[in-house]
Amino acid sequence: MSNQRHRNHLKQYMDDHKNVNAKETLHRLDQGCTSPLQHGDSRKPSIPMPKANRKKSEDTLNLRLRRKSPTTSLSDISQRYHQGPNSKPPPTSSTSQKPCHLKKSNIIRSKRTKIKMTISNMPLELLLGIFGYLSVPDLLAVGQVCSLWHTIADDNLLWQHIYMRQVRKMKGHMALPVVSRPPPLYWKSVCLRSGGNAQHQNVTSALKKIHPFTGLPSATKQILQKSDIQWYAVFVDESNKEIKFKQSDLFFFPMSLCVRWYSVVFPEGVKIKQVYFYATNPIYYDEKGQGMHNSPRKRSLLCSIDLKTAPTYCESSDSTVSISMLPQGIMIARWKDGEDIAFVTVNFHLHQLVEKCLYGAKKRVYVQPVHQAVRDDIDSSYGLHGYSCTLELRNQRKSFWSEQFRSIYCKRSAIAGGSHAVFVLIDPNDTYSHPSVDKRLSLRWKTDALQGVISDFCVVDLTMLDEHKYPIWCFR
Repeated sequence: MSNQRHRNHLKQYMDDHKNVNAKETLHRLDQGCTSPLQHGDSRKPSIPMPKANRKKSEDTLNLRLRRKSPTTSLSDISQRYHQGPNSKPPPTSSTSQKPCHLKKSNIIRSKRTKIKMTISNMPLELLLGIFGYLSVPDLLAVGQVCSLWHTIADDNLLWQHIYMRQVRKMKGHMALPVVSRPPPLYWKSVCLRSGGNAQHQNVTSALKKIHPFTGLPSATKQILQKSDIQWYAVFVDESNKEIKFKQSDLFFFPMSLCVRWYSVVFPEGVKIKQVYFYATNPIYYDEKGQGMHNSPRKRSLLCSIDLKTAPTYCESSDSTVSISMLPQGIMIARWKDGEDIAFVTVNFHLHQLVEKCLYGAKKRVYVQPVHQAVRDDIDSSYGLHGYSCTLELRNQRKSFWSEQFRSIYCKRSAIAGGSHAVFVLIDPNDTYSHPSVDKRLSLRWKTDALQGVISDFCVVDLTMLDEHKYPIWCFR
């Protein structure tokens, strides 16, 4: 009777006051306790609250219970009381309301100011440390992103470490003293100038080796490949807009270099008025004088042509294209149906080609000082003697015929007013000395889509050497 009375009283109390200790008390009664409190429990039984504070107490009670067990409420406790002590709690629905404590924490986080660390608001000390891990070509490249990065990339501290780590170990470099307060860009200019000087020394020593047949430097091909030279054709339309193309392929010959652009595609309606041909070379070289592939580049103007006013030396055609030979070894082919440019070929003579590629500028061609002839003739009436001339007939990929004529001369009477001299290479009356060409002369051309052959057409390369074996006239 006592247990039943306690049960009824506690149930009524739970419905009226929703005591926080109701669950624990019911569990004790189920275990056979005669009192809601065990023997020795110092806790006092709860006292009913006034009705004025009942609503506030209920809210506080729900909050406490949800903090202890987010999925348990007073209604769940009452349901478990009627089902029995061994019953399992009902399954939690996925769409049920989120616990109050999680909502509260979300509200607190949303009020905080979130600051994300990005590359734009990173401290300068961190950016300087990150730039210290970059190579020289990458450091030069990131300096072109914005004004802030340009200032950091030019810092003397970065370039001083590069000087100590790379430039100081270059062969033939004289170590510089450490400057306590260097001016801006001091160490950067030292590093770039030292790399260029190492490359210049290697080029100068390599150009001294002369080929015995042509009289030209024999290491021109190796220097251009080692310096990582790239060739570009820049087409300018009537609105002065530039359209740039990289070379499609190139072929080296004993006296010239043939560079082709056959992947040229222009927008519809564009009319080209000028063409510029550039050689681009890296601005930074390693300790061996070799150009770095990912380094920024500078342009060196090799030649240019105005398509509206340039004279045409010769023309030839087949059923598809029409080819025109222009000054400076430029060959332009146009489609017969639309007069658009099909491909462009430039034949560069190897004489002073390395200097033009490495030491030229964007708007001017590199020009060496004029060669001064040595006057050693005993009798001036004898004229020019001891000259040699090398000729080669070829197309864009292979050679047909080449020969060198030595000990040729020009009498004083054959010099027309000092403007030009006449040298006879092949005597028309001496049939024995006439050279023979076994192959048929032809010019093979190609584009990305088509290819063909133009008969009886070839390219002529010529190199004239004086009596001191110095090139005085180079023609292609």
